[in-house]
Amino acid sequence: MAADLNRAKVLFDADRNLFREFMNSRTVFLGFPLAMIVDPDGTVVERIEAKKLDGIPPPSQTDLQEASNREALCLFQDLATSSAPP
Repeated sequence: MAADLNRAKVLFDADRNLFREFMNSRTVFLGFPLAMIVDPDGTVVERIEAKKLDGIPPPSQTDLQEASNREALCLFQDLATSSAPP
C-alpha cells in the first residue's frame, strides 16, 4: 500500500478528495480496517477507517521512531491478548 500511496503523491498534492477516495479504495481492497498517513511527530495527515475498531491506540513514539520512509510500518493489534472486545 505504501508504494501505491507514494505513486499517488501527485494526486495528494493536486486533489485531496480524490486522493482520499483512492486511499479508501486501496484500504478496502487490501482488507485493512484502518489506514493512516502519519507525520514523524505523530500528526495524522490522512485516516481511512474502513471498519470501525474500538480501542486502537495511536502509534507510539517508539513506533514513529522505528518507521522508515523506505519501508512501510504495519501495526496489528493482537486481539487474543487485548483487553478490548473483538
